[in-house]
Amino acid sequence: MSTNNDKSKDSSAESSEEDWKQDSDAPICKEPNTREVHTMNWVKRVGKRTLEQYFECEPFQLGDDEELEEYLSNFQRGRPEVEKEPEPLNGYKFIDETYEQSIPKLIMPEEIRGKYFSLMAGLNISHSIAFPFVMMRYGGYCFLIPFLLSTIVLTFPINFAQYTLAQYTNVPPVILFHRMSPMFFGIGLLVVIVQYISSSAIRFDHRFASMTLELFYSLIAERVEWVGPSQMKGMMNGYVPRCGDDEFLREGQCLPRDYGNYRFGKSKREYIRDRVQAYLQSDEFIREYSVAQAPPDRIFDPVYQHSHYISAATFLSILLFFVCLLWVKTYFHRIQHVVFYGSIFTSTCTLVAIIWSWGHSAAILVSVIGADFWKLLEIKTWVVAAIHSLIIFGTVDASYLGIGSANKFSNRLFIDLIRAKIGGLFFLMLFSTLFGMATMVGASIWMMRTEKRQLTVDDFRILVYSDVQVYEFLYVFFFQNMSHKLLMLVFMMLFCSWEFSSLMLMAEGSIATVYRIFKSTARLPDFLIRYVSLVFHCSFVLFIHFYLNDHRQLPFLLAPYVVFVQIFTFGVFHFKRFFTIIMTFNKRHRALLYQHRKRLRFYYRYVLIGIFSGMILFEIYSNGFRVAKSTLAVVGVLAIAQIVRYKFVYKTRMAWTPTAQFKPYNGRDFNEYRRQERALAGRGIEITDQNEPEPDMKKIRRETEEERRGRLYEKELKDKRRREDRGPFEETASVRYWRERYFQEVRECRGSLSESEEWF
Repeated sequence: MSTNNDKSKDSSAESSEEDWKQDSDAPICKEPNTREVHTMNWVKRVGKRTLEQYFECEPFQLGDDEELEEYLSNFQRGRPEVEKEPEPLNGYKFIDETYEQSIPKLIMPEEIRGKYFSLMAGLNISHSIAFPFVMMRYGGYCFLIPFLLSTIVLTFPINFAQYTLAQYTNVPPVILFHRMSPMFFGIGLLVVIVQYISSSAIRFDHRFASMTLELFYSLIAERVEWVGPSQMKGMMNGYVPRCGDDEFLREGQCLPRDYGNYRFGKSKREYIRDRVQAYLQSDEFIREYSVAQAPPDRIFDPVYQHSHYISAATFLSILLFFVCLLWVKTYFHRIQHVVFYGSIFTSTCTLVAIIWSWGHSAAILVSVIGADFWKLLEIKTWVVAAIHSLIIFGTVDASYLGIGSANKFSNRLFIDLIRAKIGGLFFLMLFSTLFGMATMVGASIWMMRTEKRQLTVDDFRILVYSDVQVYEFLYVFFFQNMSHKLLMLVFMMLFCSWEFSSLMLMAEGSIATVYRIFKSTARLPDFLIRYVSLVFHCSFVLFIHFYLNDHRQLPFLLAPYVVFVQIFTFGVFHFKRFFTIIMTFNKRHRALLYQHRKRLRFYYRYVLIGIFSGMILFEIYSNGFRVAKSTLAVVGVLAIAQIVRYKFVYKTRMAWTPTAQFKPYNGRDFNEYRRQERALAGRGIEITDQNEPEPDMKKIRRETEEERRGRLYEKELKDKRRREDRGPFEETASVRYWRERYFQEVRECRGSLSESEEWF
């Protein structure tokens, strides 16, 4: 008998030790015995210890924290868990969930994408070439002070919100804002329009491709022979034939004045320009002085003056089409590594070679940019710095929303954004310094050929004040000899490949939008849908690029309005939902985010709204209401149309609630979101429909208290009966070990802690 008792004690000790090693989420029977009750108390103490360590040893009393109820999602004090019968299958929700999963995505985990994916997709490399000359106009190197402050204060928080939403939803901007609330459909459409405008006017840069075509022409063509003063220099590196007094120049041909189409199709500006050009060509002294005995630099003289522009832009659009159709996954998985490291290596070596070979002609860039501290006292300098920061780091065209709409990925948001901003600033300064010095050298070479003199700092500032001629000076620099031409070819490949990082994401977003607009496309082959969608996408980008060639400043004018409506949308929603999403995707910084949750709410809702409201007022004061009316009209008209259609369905309070149409694409992220809600709100409750009326919390709280008292009374009676039947509880060695270890760690973390202190 004693032997059996010893065996039972040993087995109970072993089983108890095994019970301690089990997960705390293991189910417990309806009538727990004394040992299981002790186990539950131990689990509570371990949970308390974990939370104390997690939140820096600060108390986290959920039941008494009123501030937590204001910010965290699904915190309903005392709300019971109501068990509902399984609802019948909703066909529409089932179809939406199945259809959403059937849309093809780029599977891009962080290990495959690389740590610089967001850097290449978010950085607007095309604008880095003109950035030194923007600095020159607005305070020189002092311009970096407001630029860096704008990046930290404005760009980073907005990109953080965009990146969080992108990773949460994985849907295009139009669908994203529409699922938030139907009346915000116009905001999503405005974001997409600005994406096309920014990509076509800034990111889709054809000038490097134009120089590449010129390189190929120079390899197969002969240089035009110099025939003396029979040609006149009308523009830098461009030559226009001389026509007689009774003739006029039309697309490279000298036509008589009585020609039928002399005034047909011409504007007043073109007519006056032709008349002034004809007058200058008729004067021998002006013609001889302007020619200056310099042979033409460009060997290809097109009959139509825009032939280079059209051919280069068409070449880029065709290349973008084939890359997005066939090699998009290969690019993001393999080619992107080559572009990233190749850009660093080539730019660094070229910069060192330019400084070593040209010396003062290249280093004069520092004096040309200069430093004017008094420019910082002007409001325009700060506004320009903020707008350029938003443009360069992809905030205006919502590049990070594009990343989420085209990729199925999961990574550390906060660290990834910090890495992207630091790396982006490094590449911005590297590229801008390199191309700025190359521009200075090209301008020096051009002036020595034409006027046989050295340029001063003021001369350089006059020549590059408008960045239109920057690429012409780069052309002169790269076309010195064959080695420089091949170097330019390498830069063209790297430059265009870097541009494609964001252009391909935009194309993928267009394909995803087509899938959601036309539901039947999910049953068709993926290649066919990509082919048709990319044909229309690339044609549309090319058309906008042609249309906006003379309006490259339009994205800069639209920037304050587009960012303002996005921030306004984020601020309207109930912050506790958005805070839960932020906590879900920032696991390592939850304690810090929780500690500063009030500041985050105030900053997003009031500070950012105030800053961009001031920028809009300054823009209206400078340029009038023209841009404001054309921008906000789209949002207003579509909002009214959606209100009429949906009878003013206002979903902002519960708009972040995961539903069949609006939830994380990745199942792991969705489970983490629910787990985070349970951890923050104290208990996991069912997320109901957004249109369900709010329950009477006072009634629920009173009923819950009555049920709780009855349940505790029944539990005390059952425990008393068990103790009478089984006798006193004997503390095992494992229980004693864990209890002593727990109090030892608590003393190390918080000093002394009373054993009778309760957590739950």
